Amino acid sequence: YRSAARDSLRALGPFRFLLYPFLLTVSNEYSPANVLPEFPELPVLLLHGEVDRVVPIDHVFEIERNFPYAVERVVVPEGEHNAIFRHSRYQQRLIEFLAEVPGCAPLF
Repeated sequence: YRSAARDSLRALGPFRFLLYPFLLTVSNEYSPANVLPEFPELPVLLLHGEVDRVVPIDHVFEIERNFPYAVERVVVPEGEHNAIFRHSRYQQRLIEFLAEVPGCAPLF
């Protein structure tokens, strides 16, 4: 996630240097780039806000390019970070996706 944090800081313009020490604390341990290769059979749903300023949408496209197997991308128009929690349409797609995954227990 370090690259996402770096890109987020870049958006702050000249003030980004004040938060640079924060970047040093961000680990890539659970980055999709490190985790997805371990589970090539795993279906992936990418839900992302179109105008997310925390994690730029370019990171979703990078995941798609690097892991094209079983990937579905859903972009929330004009959605910001965590927009899925404010839109029932995207919550419903997440529930449907999880119901399609073998071995995934129903949520409701």
